[in-house]
Amino acid sequence: MTNPVTQANIPVEKPKKNPISRIIRIAILTLAVIAAAVFGIRWYIQLTTTVTTDNAKVSADLVGISAEVSGKLTDVCVQEGDTVEVGQLLASLDGSQYLISASQAEAAWQLSKIAVTKLPNDIKAAQMSVTRAESALSAAKAQAAINKLAVEDARRILDKNTVLYQQGAAAREDWDSYTIKYETAVKALEAANANVNSAQDSVSAAQAQLDTLMKTGGATYAAQEKQAKAAYDNAQLTLARTSIKSPVSGGVVKVTALNGQNVSSGASLFTIVNPQRIWVVANIEEKKVARIHIGDKVDIAVDAYPDIVFAGQVKEIGGATQSSFSILPTENTSGNYTKVAQRLPVKISVVQQDNKLKPGMSAVVTIKTQ
Repeated sequence: MTNPVTQANIPVEKPKKNPISRIIRIAILTLAVIAAAVFGIRWYIQLTTTVTTDNAKVSADLVGISAEVSGKLTDVCVQEGDTVEVGQLLASLDGSQYLISASQAEAAWQLSKIAVTKLPNDIKAAQMSVTRAESALSAAKAQAAINKLAVEDARRILDKNTVLYQQGAAAREDWDSYTIKYETAVKALEAANANVNSAQDSVSAAQAQLDTLMKTGGATYAAQEKQAKAAYDNAQLTLARTSIKSPVSGGVVKVTALNGQNVSSGASLFTIVNPQRIWVVANIEEKKVARIHIGDKVDIAVDAYPDIVFAGQVKEIGGATQSSFSILPTENTSGNYTKVAQRLPVKISVVQQDNKLKPGMSAVVTIKTQ
């Protein structure tokens, strides 16, 4: 009796594995291992041959321009975004009062120069003053001598009449008259002596003036001329400072000056940046600084231009960490210091491209240490 054929007793054949799919899986696994190895090698090479940080920013020389004198702004010649050259006029102040001061200083300087040229005439005039004073002294002495003789004569007559009056041979009126004449002569002598003293003082003063002119007159007048010239130069400099000019070439990035504004000396009016003097400052962890050397090539990227890589070069490695300039000290009052990873600033020169880099931009730098 034959067994009936059913689904249960039909033998099931196992599917044969496809050798091709196994090869594919092995190949994929091999490629994955190779890719991981390549990535790891590249990561290791990059880690050991480069230093990368995003703690960096673009910097530049920001030149602040201030008013050097006080006054009223009469003209503002530039605005933000303008490009200026060295010596270009930025603004003008009202210079009326400074012009008047300069004219006064110039007049004083001219007078001092005239004084130098007339020194010989002053010496001659002083010599004549001495001669006149000596003549006046001689005349005063002569008059005093005459008055002295008059006193002696009046005294002799008075003494004679006094004896006669005492003997009753002369009238009282005569004696009184001779007494008055004697007293008048004495007063005249005193006045003559006073004139002699005054004339002597005049001679001394005139001689002293002459001596001063002869000895130090030239130096004094020369010093006065030099002083007047310095005052004139200072007045001219002050007048010139009413024209505010750019000390550098670059772009105007900030303008606070307004027409008609009264400004004081030192007031900030403009800020100018030179787009060709751009660099990047990267703060590098201290444990990586030893791998960096001056001259190392640098790749720089900024958020504003993610598709552009700017070329740079290490120019300077900072001599102090950023925390050294912190207002708050890193150690507490007890003197304990908590170790924190410090960063040193590294200055990187960069090749500008169409003035794309602007001060203050964030940057990512990759320093090629080998």
